[in-house]
Amino acid sequence: MSCEWEDALRDTTMILRTLSCFAIAVSLGSAACRAPSPGPLAPVTPIAFQASSLESQYAVRGFFAGTVARERGRLVVLLHDARLRSSAPVKNVRLRVGLGRRLAESWEFEPQGSQLRVRDSLARGEDVQLDSLRLTIPLGDEIILEPHWLVFEIAARQGREELTIYVCSVKDLFRPERLTEPLPSGEADMYRC
Repeated sequence: MSCEWEDALRDTTMILRTLSCFAIAVSLGSAACRAPSPGPLAPVTPIAFQASSLESQYAVRGFFAGTVARERGRLVVLLHDARLRSSAPVKNVRLRVGLGRRLAESWEFEPQGSQLRVRDSLARGEDVQLDSLRLTIPLGDEIILEPHWLVFEIAARQGREELTIYVCSVKDLFRPERLTEPLPSGEADMYRC
């Protein structure tokens, strides 16, 4: 009787071990099939920014203040305070946002959002407040933001000439420490792109 009991116990132990191994294999297999963790590209705390060219000599100047946050496949820019000022009459005023990136001797305007028509015209000396705007920049999830900064592109027509004016945020906008800094207040300094 004791031998039969030992044989049954040995068989039961082998069955339990086999089932345990099968359960572990199924668990590991299902973990491998799960969607990847969103990691650092999940929606992040919005970063506050200000960008201004109001003190420049351009025909159209801009001031932009708001927040920018990364979401999967894009950057979302919320403008809480945006205004344009003209020193000459212009028509067909458009706006878009993108990213600036340093080159060896210059810089480039890379991933760019869609162009938004904001005014049919601006008269000389006109200063207009824009409504709150939500702009997006399509962005590959592999792009590292730290070497980039925000750039607002103002396009307009002055007579027969097409104008393109850039207004840049600070160059270190996307460094991680900016997440804990207070919201900027007052006028922004003018940053050269």
